Amino acid sequence: VSDILERSLSFTVDAYDFDGTMVSAIKDSEIVDRGVARVRYVPYFSGEGDQERVTDAKVTCEHVLWRDFRRGPGRFWGEVPWIAFRHYLSKDELTKLVADTQPPIDIEAIPFNYSSDGTSSDRAKDAKADVFKRAMVWEAWAKDEKSVLFICQDYRERVLKAEDDPLQL
Repeated sequence: VSDILERSLSFTVDAYDFDGTMVSAIKDSEIVDRGVARVRYVPYFSGEGDQERVTDAKVTCEHVLWRDFRRGPGRFWGEVPWIAFRHYLSKDELTKLVADTQPPIDIEAIPFNYSSDGTSSDRAKDAKADVFKRAMVWEAWAKDEKSVLFICQDYRERVLKAEDDPLQL
């Protein structure tokens, strides 16, 4: 697995702007003392049941703005129990995220209080079109439970989505 990840990272360094991602993380680290780069692993499967196999995989590295990252308490990285990433999702993106949750979530009940840049729109009669409104969703990875939770702080009814060990680590 480590050889596969190493080769994938070597390929992706050439396939996208890896240097730009690292420069952004370094600048954040210099300015606010927190530079975050996130590595995403996306496997592609074929077959079904016992015959299901990984046929392809994509590894990318992306810059995470320092204010869109949180972590649990810990003196060093091994003690940190969870990390979270903030996303501003459009109505279509949120619909896709919660498509397979049971019982279904009413998207209309979720407030879309933010613009695409993360600024709050407190005015009830905002001039912006619905297309530009976003819901703030936190993607929280819990290490001990090996789960990922998607939480909208403006929607207090329940967790939007919960996944058990999505990377099967």
